[in-house]
Formats: sequence, structure tokens, C-alpha cells
Amino acid sequence: NGEVILYYDCGAVRERLNYKAGVRDGNGEIYTETGQVIEQYIFSSDSLHGPTKTFYQDGARQLEINYNQG
Repeated sequence: NGEVILYYDCGAVRERLNYKAGVRDGNGEIYTETGQVIEQYIFSSDSLHGPTKTFYQDGARQLEINYNQG
């Protein structure tokens, strides 16, 4: 349970995600090597649930998809 942080080889944070009872559950973000957010998502019991947003390198929103339990 808790937050998991994945890293690029250079040491920069690549992804932050949360686990509950051994499965993905909660908010997560994916970053570029320079630390810019390129994706935000929400998991509920290991299924995408709610809005998932992707962003261009300039920070503008690229896409938003709403999931309902995957």
C-alpha cells in the first residue's frame, strides 16, 4: 500500500502511482525527464476510472478520456 515512484536512468521521476491492497488505486502521473507532467490518470481497483489527461510538451492539454472502471 502507498505511493510507488518510478525513475528514469538519469534519476528523474518518471511516474508516481498509488497502490491499495496490492493493486493500482488512486491518482497517478507520468513525467518527462525534465519533470513536466505529460499524463494524469486515476485507477480504482486496478482499472482506469475517471478522467485521463495527456499533455503536449508545452503543457497544453492534448487529450482527455473519461473511463468507467476501465
